[in-house]
Amino acid sequence: LLLGGAGALVVSVVIPDPLAARGVAVALVVLGTAFQLAVENRIFRFLVDDQDPHLTALNKTAFLLNGPFGLLTRGRTAGALAGGVVLPPLLLITDAGVGLASLALALSFGGELIERHLFFVAEVAPKMPGGRGV
Repeated sequence: LLLGGAGALVVSVVIPDPLAARGVAVALVVLGTAFQLAVENRIFRFLVDDQDPHLTALNKTAFLLNGPFGLLTRGRTAGALAGGVVLPPLLLITDAGVGLASLALALSFGGELIERHLFFVAEVAPKMPGGRGV
């Protein structure tokens, strides 16, 4: 929803179309971004002190996203908010053109790339039974 809507937004600015089609694209981007950020940020409910004796995989992932990968997490959230929530509605109230739509797409795409990276580096796999813990 997010990147498809952002791509449609760029196309709606390049090819003259009714404002209603641009409004649908803006709604897709804003709602898609808000939903995605709300779902992804639920992991921080599991954030506890790293010295807690009962750490689960979700606790460890939340700790990684807040600690060692905190800068990437905040950058991803800032890119998603700027490209997916702040900039698209500006295309409805101003005649900014393709530059603003392309910036929104680029920020959203960059945020998604960071999110994919974080998904793989911050996932904590549970230890196998009988295996040596690392």
